[in-house]
Amino acid sequence: LFRDRSFSVANIVGVGFSFGMFGAVFILIQFLQIVQGASPLGAAVQTMPWTLAPMVIAPLAGIFSGRIGTRALIAAGLSLEAIALFWLAATMSATIPYAEMVAPFLIAGVGMGLVFAPSSTAVLATMRSEDHARASGTNSTLREIGVALGIAVLTAVFTGAGGQLTPTGYVHAAIPAVLVGAFVLAGTAIVALFLPAGRAARHDHPVAAAEAERESVAA
Repeated sequence: LFRDRSFSVANIVGVGFSFGMFGAVFILIQFLQIVQGASPLGAAVQTMPWTLAPMVIAPLAGIFSGRIGTRALIAAGLSLEAIALFWLAATMSATIPYAEMVAPFLIAGVGMGLVFAPSSTAVLATMRSEDHARASGTNSTLREIGVALGIAVLTAVFTGAGGQLTPTGYVHAAIPAVLVGAFVLAGTAIVALFLPAGRAARHDHPVAAAEAERESVAA
């Protein structure tokens, strides 16, 4: 399977996407609770501009991927995610009002939506029908590995920077952790440019559609 360029690059993109985005989400959700004093439920509600946007954008991206191309959508989505995290890292402080975080949260959510469906399509675009289940399962596994590594590595960066779980000791260490996630996403956007354009990809595979829907709901 990995001899296929689209499959291999799409999986690298999946790992980088999961690593940078979900690792940063873990750091930022703690920021909302520890620094800004939100409850776990309140922090979840505050991230809704981020987490609900893919439910709207992902189906649209899946529809238009055949016309625009999976490569363009994935690279654009990853770039938006990187921009959002750089924005958050540049403005994060102990006194930042939540209202100033809504815009980058929304941009990150739009970026996630642009990546979900097209990346699932890119994984299966050139696969034989009998390989769809294995290809989709491999991609899902690698994405989950990316999530686990992202949380572990960004938490290690936070700890290494002297981070503490207190309002005064959290921000200075959270910033470099979020920046690591941003740089990973920016690098992954460059890798995505090596995907085939994908305009002629078979984007209506039921496996791809199911995978995209699962990822959107998981977000």
